[in-house]
Amino acid sequence: MCQRLMGKSALVTGSTSGIGKATAIEFARQGAKVVVTGRRRELGEAVVKEITGAGGEASYFQADFARPEHIEALHGFVRDKYAALDVLVNNAGLPGAGRAGRLADPPGELWTGTAEELWDELYRVGLRATELCCKLFLPLLIAGGHGSIINISSIHALRGLGSDAYAAIKGAIMSLSTSLAVSYAQNRVRVNCICPGAVVVERLAPKYRDNPKLKEAALRQSLTRLGTPRDIAYCCVYLASEESEYVTGAVFNIDGGMHAKGTYTIPGSEGI
Repeated sequence: MCQRLMGKSALVTGSTSGIGKATAIEFARQGAKVVVTGRRRELGEAVVKEITGAGGEASYFQADFARPEHIEALHGFVRDKYAALDVLVNNAGLPGAGRAGRLADPPGELWTGTAEELWDELYRVGLRATELCCKLFLPLLIAGGHGSIINISSIHALRGLGSDAYAAIKGAIMSLSTSLAVSYAQNRVRVNCICPGAVVVERLAPKYRDNPKLKEAALRQSLTRLGTPRDIAYCCVYLASEESEYVTGAVFNIDGGMHAKGTYTIPGSEGI
């Protein structure tokens, strides 16, 4: 089998579960050397064990992406390990944030202090962490003579789903991606963005399994089926590979046709 990422080094943030985990595993399966990151050491080490057990190469670095000093330490780890970097996937985020952080909840009421704190946390883990990772790792991506940055946004960035804070942060990530693509094209660094739709990650699987009506409601929004983390990982592999060397500044809707269909009412769809 042709390994599409053979010899490449890749950092996937927030890769101890969900989309990030699937991406790290698929990158390794395609021949990449992967750095797995996240807050929970036991989960990160389990991902590394799964990768190395299948013959791949991976290492784990514990990091909380709400803390800039952790991102700076991660940068030092990657720099010392690889000197240059081929792929950066900015995926870290807050679990369950997709249905949280309304300006007024219920509508018409002012937001509470707790909601404001949630906005701040979403900003720190989402937008600020993405920006800081890009800033710190761009020199390593440039050093390799080429590079690919893949930023994970959301369908929330494209249409209103009643998640004000999450939509604002994910929309900003999408805009940042297209701007960086222009700024660093001369350095041979490509920057693209993925907007996943209804992806059933590990923590949501029991909810859909135990609630047939919820699953049915979610399926009605799609033209195909519910998404899996691997669906997003496959797109990441394409954007990390040389097959996409002509692609930069693009936004990929990997959503089973949700955006095209234009209906967006998914009860319990936290984390889209």
